Amino acid sequence: MVVVALAQVVWASGGSLYEASQGIAFFLGAGGMMLMFYRWRWLGDGLAKVLCLTAFGTWALAVMVGSVGDGFAPSHPSFWIAGVALLIGLVGGVLALVRVYLERKKAG
Repeated sequence: MVVVALAQVVWASGGSLYEASQGIAFFLGAGGMMLMFYRWRWLGDGLAKVLCLTAFGTWALAVMVGSVGDGFAPSHPSFWIAGVALLIGLVGGVLALVRVYLERKKAG
């Protein structure tokens, strides 16, 4: 299923690996943020709260910077700020999954 989704992103980008990598990074970062938001709001996970708010704040900063000048062109700082936000989302999502795994291992 994941492979099919990745193939669809590459196909939708017209075969451009550069544009496909941006789409894939967006979905991985956004997915991590959704997982952190779930852990924060429904399970009260403090680490997920900090990472989720940091990722969201960084993304909001990228949008503010991107609204001026070249937008999200690779030469513009907003591109790199958005990359940091997506990285925070991805790393936070991985940490949340590891914590879920460890909690289940401890309980079972």
